[in-house]
Amino acid sequence: MLVFLWGVVVGAVLMLFFIYVLLFNPFGEISSHAIFADQFQPLRLPEELRQFLKEGDGGSRTFEWESCFNLSLILHFLFQEHKDTRRLRRWIHKKLQLELSDLTTRNTAGRFIQDIRIRDLSIGCRSPVIKSVRVEDYELLRDENFKTLKLLVDVDYSGGFQSSVDVCMLFGRFAQLSIKLTRLSGKIRLKLTREPFTHWVFAFVDMPMLEFQIDSQWQGKQVKHLIPFITQKLRHMVQRKHVWPNYKIRYRPLFPNPLYQPSPSIGAFEYIKTTGLLEVTVLRCTRLNTMLVNNGNSEVFCVVSVDHRPLMEDASRSSARCITVLLNFSRHGISESIGMTFSKVNPF
Repeated sequence: MLVFLWGVVVGAVLMLFFIYVLLFNPFGEISSHAIFADQFQPLRLPEELRQFLKEGDGGSRTFEWESCFNLSLILHFLFQEHKDTRRLRRWIHKKLQLELSDLTTRNTAGRFIQDIRIRDLSIGCRSPVIKSVRVEDYELLRDENFKTLKLLVDVDYSGGFQSSVDVCMLFGRFAQLSIKLTRLSGKIRLKLTREPFTHWVFAFVDMPMLEFQIDSQWQGKQVKHLIPFITQKLRHMVQRKHVWPNYKIRYRPLFPNPLYQPSPSIGAFEYIKTTGLLEVTVLRCTRLNTMLVNNGNSEVFCVVSVDHRPLMEDASRSSARCITVLLNFSRHGISESIGMTFSKVNPF
């Protein structure tokens, strides 16, 4: 009996020792280095996309139209959730108001218009349908980063976007317009590029097919003979601003505007006690204009600085650096002149 109990105790001790060795590995080497993952891995193009582009270079696949009804279903779901939200309606109202105000300031009839306001706005009952998409052109760098990507999108819309506009004329006259877009169909060129900074643009390749339903009133009386004139002006506005090569550089919602990044004032961090050192690691510098280098003795360097004013010159006086500034001018009439004066001042 004593031998049996002694065997049970020895077996339990050996079992506990075996479990301890498996869990804690006391005889293994103790490493003083922590395991770190590579947080900033270089970008690589997926093999499927690389093969897709290679096949397209031979003219067999990339330039073929592909059905995009799945993407249209996603777009319709987003339209369903945001259709009557205040944010979307306010954004559309703002864009449409700018288009109408610009339309009145660029023709002779605008001299007789004192004010033009949107009274009613209906976004419609259907979302745009993306019928097909194809890759028009692309430019791939050696590090497998896209420099430029162009797509052609075949779009069709028949949702019935409608807006009512009140127009105040000279001498107390007023007019009312009801504009309904019954059909829009055409091909859109979508361009995403990193030159000179990351942005995207879109415009119609050719003049799209537009169908309007317009109702006009002058002093409360219907004036049907003005409908062809209004339709022509709307088509001319689309032709002048939204048909290639006319386009507008856009950032949101895909990319942030590099010139309007909000930053708090330097006084907002006065409560933070600054101790220790700051280590900055420059991971990559891209889009350097190497064509400006004429000889092989040039040196490319990067300067990192901290200042309460962004993009300030902290390098030597002999270095040539440029700052991109976006200026918006507001003109209230075509006859107004615009001028700019540049002067060199000493930094303070």
